[in-house]
Amino acid sequence: MERKNGHRAHRRAVGLLPFVGISLLVLMLVVSLAACGSPSKATTTTTGAAVTTSTVASTSTTEIATTTTVADRFPAKVSAKGLAYATDSSGQPKGATISFTVEINRNPDKKVSVGVREGEVSGTGDQWRAAAWAAPLAAASMLNVNLADYTVDYDVDGRVDGPSAGGLMTIATIAAFMGDTLKTDVTMTGTINPDYTIGPVGGIPQKLEGAAAAGMKTVLVPLGQRYDYDEKTGDLVDLVQKGTQLGLTVKEVADVYEAYPYFTGNQLPKPQGSGSGTPALGSASEQTLKDCIQNDAAAANQLLTERKTLAAAYLKYGAANATNAAADISQADNQMVQGSFGAAYGSVQDAAREAFKAYLYAKASSYSDWQKLALWLKGQVPTTSISQVQTQLVARSPKTVGEASCVMDAWGCLAQAQADAQVANNDLDEISSNYDTLSNTELDNYMTEAIDYYSEALLGVQCAQDDLKLADVATGPAITSTDMVAQLAESYRRAGEANVAMLDSVVVPEDASAWGVSEADAKNLLAAYDPNYFQAVQASNQIQTLLGSLPEGTARDYAVLGISFDSFTSSAASIAENYDYIAKYDKNGNITGFTFDKPLSNALDLAKTNAGNGLLQLDSTGDGTVIPWTWYDMANSTRDSAQPADKIASLYYYWNATAQTRALLAISGGAQSLVQQ
Repeated sequence: MERKNGHRAHRRAVGLLPFVGISLLVLMLVVSLAACGSPSKATTTTTGAAVTTSTVASTSTTEIATTTTVADRFPAKVSAKGLAYATDSSGQPKGATISFTVEINRNPDKKVSVGVREGEVSGTGDQWRAAAWAAPLAAASMLNVNLADYTVDYDVDGRVDGPSAGGLMTIATIAAFMGDTLKTDVTMTGTINPDYTIGPVGGIPQKLEGAAAAGMKTVLVPLGQRYDYDEKTGDLVDLVQKGTQLGLTVKEVADVYEAYPYFTGNQLPKPQGSGSGTPALGSASEQTLKDCIQNDAAAANQLLTERKTLAAAYLKYGAANATNAAADISQADNQMVQGSFGAAYGSVQDAAREAFKAYLYAKASSYSDWQKLALWLKGQVPTTSISQVQTQLVARSPKTVGEASCVMDAWGCLAQAQADAQVANNDLDEISSNYDTLSNTELDNYMTEAIDYYSEALLGVQCAQDDLKLADVATGPAITSTDMVAQLAESYRRAGEANVAMLDSVVVPEDASAWGVSEADAKNLLAAYDPNYFQAVQASNQIQTLLGSLPEGTARDYAVLGISFDSFTSSAASIAENYDYIAKYDKNGNITGFTFDKPLSNALDLAKTNAGNGLLQLDSTGDGTVIPWTWYDMANSTRDSAQPADKIASLYYYWNATAQTRALLAISGGAQSLVQQ
C-alpha cells in the first residue's frame, strides 16, 4: 500500500550541498495532450465502436438466463461498426466509421490469449492493442469468467488506432460471451477504465456526423461530455442538440452496465455488496493497521530526532522535508482520531518519506568529498532488508483472501523498492565513473535524485514489512483456486504492458516534440514528472526479472499478480492524467487542473461506488479486505485535496481496490459466472 507522493510526486533537482551551485533547471513546457480523436492525433484514426450485425445464433431477449448453451454459442462472433475521427486529404476533420469483429473460442490450453487480426499491414496501433487487452479483462471480470478458458480475437478492417473503442469493445465482448444480439442502429464512443467506467474522448461532433451518415439512431457518449469542441470551428457544441439536428439521440453513460441495455435490451447483473453501509475493517486487521501507523510514526520521529544531533550548519538542508514530516504525523494523528485509518496510514507514509529525505539531505551536507559521500550513501541501500522480505514472501502460501492480498501488496512494494534503489545506484555510479568531468551542478543533481529514490526504496521496504504483519492476522474467505492466480497474473501483466506501449507510442512522442528532445529523453522526463508512468514501467521490468529469477510455482504467481496490479493501475492512471482527462501543467511540471474536469469528477464518484461495492461483496465482515480497504480509505481522503494531482492518485487508489477485490473474488470462488457452462 505504498502511497503515491501526491503533489510532491514530481521529482526535480533542488539545491543540496553548501559547495554546489544552483541546481539544474528542469525542462518542462506546458503541454496539452489531446484526447482520442483530437487534431494533435490527426495522423491516426481513432474509434469508438458500434454494433451493426451479430452472427450470434440466439436472439436478444429481456432475460440473460434465456441465452443458449455454451456448446451452441462457441465459437461466438459479434461484429461492430465504430465511430472514428479522421482527417480528409486536405487536412479537414471528418467523421467516419470503422468495422471490427470480436470472436471468442474455447481454449483447451488454459492460457490467456488475446489477438488482434488486421485487414491491412500494420493496420492497428498500440492504442488499439491496449484497448484490445483492457476490454476482455474488463468483460471477464464483470462476468466472473476465467479469461484463460477462452481465446479472444479482434478482427479490424482498414487502419485504426486510438483507445476510444475500449468501451464498446468491452460491450461487444460481453455480448459474445452472453449470446446477446446487438442493435445495429446504436453506437458509442469512450475508453474503458479499470473499474468498467467509460472514459472521455475527443472529436465527438465529427463522430456524430459519421454516425448519422452511417444510419445510426442512438449515440452513447461518456458521462460529463455533453459538450465537446467542434474541430472544424473551434466552437463548444451541445452534443444533444447537434444530435437532434442530425436525427440522432445522444445519451451520456457512466459505465458498461448503463450502456449495455441500449445495445441489447438486457440488464447486466451489477455486483452488490453482501452487507450494507460503509466498508469497514475487522477488529484484528484494524488493530494491526493502527499498530503499523503508530510504529511508523515513531520511526519517523526517531529519525527527525537523530537529525537534530547533526551540527547546526547542516540542518538547513532538508529543513522543509523535516517540517513536512512533522505536519504529516500530526495529520495522521487527527485521522486516527476520526477512525480513518487508511488515510492515516497514507499520511504516515508521507511522513516517513519526508523524514528519510530530511535526514539524508542533512547528513549528506556534512561531507566535503563527493566520492566519500557516494560511498556512504550506497551504504544506506536497504539491500539486506529487501532480501529478507523476499525470503519471507517466498515462504508463504496464502490460505485466505486476506493473507493473499497482503502478500501480493508486499510483492508490489518490494518491486518498487528494488526499482527505486536501482535508479539511485545508477545516479551514484554516474558520480563515481564521471566525477572528473561533472560540474558541481550536475553532481548535485545526481546526488539529490539518488537521495530521493533511496528514500522511496526505504519506504517501499517499510510498506512490505507492514504488509507481512497484516498478513499474519488477515483472514476472510478461503482460496479455492491457485491456478486462477497464475491466469490472472498473466492477464494483468499483459494489460499493463499494453498500456505502457500505448503511452510510449502516443504520449512520449508528443512530449518529445513539445519539449524539443529525443524520445529517449522524453521518456526520462515523463518518468520524472509522472510517478504513475515511472511506476508502471518499473513494475513491468521487475516482473520480467522475477520471471527469470523465481522458479515456477505459487510464490511466483502471487509475486507477478501483485506487481501486475501496480503495472496495470499505474499505467491506467498515467493514461488518465496524460490522455483521458488531459492534465494542465505549470512551468515546473506541477498539475494545475484538467481539461475534462467534470468527467474526472464523475469518474471519481463512480470509482468510489464500485470500490465500496467490491469490498462489501468480497467480505462484509472486513476480515479479509485490509489491503483494498486501505486503498479505498486513502482514496476517500485524497480526492478532497486541493492539489489537482491528488485526483489522479485517488483514481489509482480506487482502481487498485476494485482490481484487487475482483481478483480475490475470483480466486476464492466468491462470484458465480454469468456465462452458462
